[in-house]
Amino acid sequence: MNAMSSSEETLKRRVGRVIQGLLDSGPFTQRDLATRLGIKQATLWQYLNGEALPGLEVLIKIADLVGKSLDWLVREETPLSPKEKEQVHIQATSVAFGNRSIAAGRDVYFNTKVHRTHKYEPKSGDITPEQASRFKNLVEGIVELEKTTRPNPKGFAGVWNALNRHCRVTYYREIKQEQFAEAELYLTRWTGRLKKGLKRVDKDRWRTERYSGVFGKAGELGLSKDQIDELLWARYNKGSLSDLTQRELEGFYRYIFGLGRKR
Repeated sequence: MNAMSSSEETLKRRVGRVIQGLLDSGPFTQRDLATRLGIKQATLWQYLNGEALPGLEVLIKIADLVGKSLDWLVREETPLSPKEKEQVHIQATSVAFGNRSIAAGRDVYFNTKVHRTHKYEPKSGDITPEQASRFKNLVEGIVELEKTTRPNPKGFAGVWNALNRHCRVTYYREIKQEQFAEAELYLTRWTGRLKKGLKRVDKDRWRTERYSGVFGKAGELGLSKDQIDELLWARYNKGSLSDLTQRELEGFYRYIFGLGRKR
């Protein structure tokens, strides 16, 4: 192997280690990182394993993501130190979320991402373990409701982040006992809003099931859509299933299935 090949292989390994550092310490999945670099995931895999060397444009993007110079990226041969990995995490997360970050003492928040920088030490007046458990239960419930009712649901970090900002703390265990009632109310109102959304989702699902049932049974009976519309007009003076109230839709659903039993 000549000197040029040796140097290239060394650089491949170095770039692979930096990419691995991004995946280990940053906010990216392999797919996210490939998209950010403008390459295919399979290509990223080759870079990660030292099987191929990125072009200059991709190398520049990698350097930008880790907050380092291109010179640092291509010259430094040692693995990333723990401190460098922490810097990579903070820089890459900031880039990933458009630099919209909140540095707040013990935690560094990047939208819904939380980077823990110090260990929490209890102080006089902080919430009790029982109160902390209450918050955890509420947050778990909110996250489950978010998944059911929201197209872009908040995860655990997002909900905790919102609670901490509401209470002006950097970690929920720092919430003071005199703030407990206010914080609990904040989470219970959040839960209430999501439950209203869940009722709407359940109602929409119910209507969809009734629509499918009506048209499915009508098909079995040999009824066309025009005939269904005529029946709707005759019974309710309405031209569409979507115009029916919940009670009317349930009545029409039962009427159609009743036709099947009478024949």
